[in-house]
Amino acid sequence: MSSTPTTINRGLATRQEFGANEQKTQAELAAAAVSSREEAVIKAEYVMAERHPRVWMNVRTQMKEHCTRLRFAEVARYAKPVGRKNIGGRWVDEYARGWSARFAETSRKKWAMSNPSPRSRMRTS
Repeated sequence: MSSTPTTINRGLATRQEFGANEQKTQAELAAAAVSSREEAVIKAEYVMAERHPRVWMNVRTQMKEHCTRLRFAEVARYAKPVGRKNIGGRWVDEYARGWSARFAETSRKKWAMSNPSPRSRMRTS
């Protein structure tokens, strides 16, 4: 008995081999393809992580270099007025201080770039 190639008709793939029929819907085929792709991506990420381990000191050094740039240093921290406090008979403004969203974005970018991900894809349109 010979096997016939797979035929796809109305979203149903039929394969006949050696007297057996196998039918799969197009959704099952698509799910299997997505599953295979995601498995390959995870394996590639694991290999990249082994080959290029993240080093906190490198990220820290790069962030310190960013902070030496005046424009970045200006936006890397924030001070938000939160009220006033009476100190020795004088009212003094109180501020909440911390790292800004720009600092967090840059540090995340530096951390992510220290271990490349194969998930980035090119647009074809």
